[in-house]
Amino acid sequence: MALTIVSQLEKVIYIDLYYYKEYEILTDVFVCDVDGLINRIQVADDGYRRRIRKMVDTTYDGRNLNEIKSQLNKIPLDSKFFVLYGYFDEEFFLSSLKQEVYKLNNQKAYTSQLSQVNNLYSLYRTFTFDSSKEKRYIGERAVEERVCRFCGKKMPEVSFSGSKSHAISEFLGNKNLICLDECNLCNSKFGKTIEPEFSKMLSPALSLFRVKGKKGYRKTRGKNFVIENRKPSDEKLFYLKFDFQGPVIDGVRHFDATSIKYIPQDVYKCLCKYVISLIDRKYISYFEKTINWINFSTRYCQLPKIAIRGSEICQTPDLTVCIRKDNNYNIPYCIAILSAYHEEYAFILPFCSKDMYSFTTLKKYMKFKEIINSLSPIKKWEFKDFSYSTKHPCPNSIDFKIEKGNEHYFGME
Repeated sequence: MALTIVSQLEKVIYIDLYYYKEYEILTDVFVCDVDGLINRIQVADDGYRRRIRKMVDTTYDGRNLNEIKSQLNKIPLDSKFFVLYGYFDEEFFLSSLKQEVYKLNNQKAYTSQLSQVNNLYSLYRTFTFDSSKEKRYIGERAVEERVCRFCGKKMPEVSFSGSKSHAISEFLGNKNLICLDECNLCNSKFGKTIEPEFSKMLSPALSLFRVKGKKGYRKTRGKNFVIENRKPSDEKLFYLKFDFQGPVIDGVRHFDATSIKYIPQDVYKCLCKYVISLIDRKYISYFEKTINWINFSTRYCQLPKIAIRGSEICQTPDLTVCIRKDNNYNIPYCIAILSAYHEEYAFILPFCSKDMYSFTTLKKYMKFKEIINSLSPIKKWEFKDFSYSTKHPCPNSIDFKIEKGNEHYFGME
């Protein structure tokens, strides 16, 4: 086991623990929770200093701890600092943690060379597309000049609609971001293939958070429940309706969504399709192989993992597209972050001609992971594999506490 300690000291403190008894020595120094786990945020107050002084100088097997005691004692008095389980040496991540430490201590931003050059906004040009604002049309205004971004065809071989092709799916709440350069055939194809897979994966959450799609509020039927908006005219109240195919234990009912199945790789394709719909046409040529992958039938291929984390509830989605500024081939050319309903998805656009690597090996993927973790080290990302071409059960299973007498309907304001 190892501990990584990030404080206002320039140097990060690493403590290797070879035995559980050594860990117990450290738990006597730091503040712990009821389960004996060291709290992530610590304060170097007088009590902390006293506990360091009481710390033994050597372990039972003769290991000298004086150097560790000396390092811990150098953390500025009354300052807050982080203690993390594990050994962290990613530059982006540590730099971001430094920023958070300085914020915790009401200090000016950390301005080391590392923090200035190793973050998302110094490495990438960013373009944000927010569907909550006024209607925005992306692409060629003159219909006779339009060339479809996905099939390369133009009129009269294909037709285009001025408002039909939503750059981000309507089921996510997008009404205002419209792609003019997507022909009706491609729009219809994606609406029957990759987009439904993403909507199935999100269906329980979209119903619960009342994201209004093309046909209003979504109704979701799971293995033992139905979520539906029972009073469409009442914007402050909806009902969760369910059947009785399982017991209520201590007033808690488990809603099983595993009967809803989706294809993970098609979800990845759908996310990338949003980016291709929104970026400036001057970048499209770099993503020809990406577009071919989106268009053709799905079969297993190894893809970079997608980072997912919770976010604030939003009724409309937004997408940030990040384009690499230079030829630093150790980082992906294009990264995108989708915020929708109650989650964020950060992902690499694969098969880009501007990339030298696929970013599927642990070593190369680590750079992407560092960049994403640099956005906020406090909010944890999960990194999930969406390479599979077979159907997977929906990950959204939910527990609700049901009050006695309300077994059939659950109201939420």
